Order: sequence, then structure tokens, then C-alpha cells
Amino acid sequence: MRYFIVVLATFACLHLPALERWPWLASTANRAALSLAIGIFLSGIHHAVFANHYVDLLPAEMPAKAFQVYLSATLRMLFGIGLLYMPTRTIATIGTMVLLCLVLPVNIRIALQGNVAGQLIAANWFLWLRLVVHVSWIGWCGWCVSLNSR
Repeated sequence: MRYFIVVLATFACLHLPALERWPWLASTANRAALSLAIGIFLSGIHHAVFANHYVDLLPAEMPAKAFQVYLSATLRMLFGIGLLYMPTRTIATIGTMVLLCLVLPVNIRIALQGNVAGQLIAANWFLWLRLVVHVSWIGWCGWCVSLNSR
């Protein structure tokens, strides 16, 4: 959730008049992609560094949990880098959207089950807020794709 706040804060900061003078940042598509790139890249680093935490959030019956968490972290970082370059931006944005859709069921399960076994130190309303923010990430990706296609 914190990284989506980073996306929104970065996007707001990129609208400062001094930054709009840079030709690359004059485009809303570039500002949106840069914001998403920073947020998703930092999210990937967080998933890699705190992989054990994310492994614990996955269902017990899921195979190769650690591999899946590290794969997700690696893909997030690669997509974050890919978002910075025009030739790879659309595929990186769609890849990010697909990845977020693939992990959405885990967040739904966490919200429905509540704070089981202390996996997340949070109130139940916060678990539902995480779910809303997760869907917002997916929406931001869709918005970035629409901006790139113009």
C-alpha cells in the first residue's frame, strides 16, 4: 500500500512547474509511467528483502512459495525498469497489470480471512483498504496503457 502512495506522491511532485520544463516530463504519459516505475520497482525490492513475510501470506498448499515471491519481486523490478523506456513501456505496463491481477486472489483471501495467525499486524478494515489500493494499482496500469496508446 505504501508504494501506491509513493506513486501518487511522485505523480503530484512531477507536476511542479520547475519539472514541467523538462521536455520528457511535459507528457502526462511519461509522468504516469515514471511514477508507476518508481512505485513498482520499490515494491519489488521490498518483496525481495522481506520475502519471508510474503511467503507466510501465501496459502499453505501453494507449491514453491519462496520461488513465486522472488519471481514476483524480480518481475516487479524488471517491469519498473521497462516502464522508463518507450519501446518497452506498453509491455511492461501490461506485464505489471497481469502480475497484479495474479496476486489479487491472495489479497482477497487475506481480506476475507482477517488477521489470521498474525500474518499482518493490522485491523480488518486495513486489510480491506489494502485490497482497494491493490485494485487501484491495476487501474493505474490501465490508465498508463491508455495514455501510451494516444
